[in-house]
Amino acid sequence: MWSAAGCTESEEPLQRVSCIGCNRHLETGGEPEPRRNCRKCNYKKCRIVLAVALAVVLSGLITATVLAVLLFMRSSGGQATSAVPSQGPPFVPSRGAPSVPCCLEGWVGYGGKCYYFSKEEKNWDSSQHFCSLFNASLAVIDTQQEKDFMVRYAGLFEHWIGLRRESGQPWKWVNGTTFSQQLFEVRAEGNCAYVSDVSVSSSRCYSLRNWICSKRDAHSKGKEHAMERD
Repeated sequence: MWSAAGCTESEEPLQRVSCIGCNRHLETGGEPEPRRNCRKCNYKKCRIVLAVALAVVLSGLITATVLAVLLFMRSSGGQATSAVPSQGPPFVPSRGAPSVPCCLEGWVGYGGKCYYFSKEEKNWDSSQHFCSLFNASLAVIDTQQEKDFMVRYAGLFEHWIGLRRESGQPWKWVNGTTFSQQLFEVRAEGNCAYVSDVSVSSSRCYSLRNWICSKRDAHSKGKEHAMERD
């Protein structure tokens, strides 16, 4: 009898607990609320958080890139490198030149002159016109050493130089001076001269070849002007 009474007393709290969550619905006569899908809510929240984080990271990368470009432009003075008509050989400072470059980018310095060895081909007149755009001319050779330098640097390609003659007339340089045959021999019977990998030869002026421009470098010009003033 004691055990039965104990069981009866132990069941009452259980009935109360089971009805605690239901009293509101029983009083209002409504049906119980459906359980919310917490996993789905958490997934949506995670997607929103990830999207916001990704947007913040992308904004930071764009800002960092813009700042890097601005700092680079500021450090370089905001000046773009001047373009040259075509790619030439790497710059080599001329003999006896100061530490600052005396030749344009793509030109080669040697013996107080700047030389441009073209990668394209033109006839003699067009080559001379190209050189004149840089206050230069087709190369004038003054010494045997200068001729050897151009022959060696030209390699296997034939390059026009500033030596020409009219029919029945002697050879003349583009600067108007008469060519001295003691300097070197011009082979063949053409009217315009060019250098090859072994010698100086000539052909018809409308033929297409590479060319060599030359002019005094800035350091040599400065010395000449100083001597003229003295």
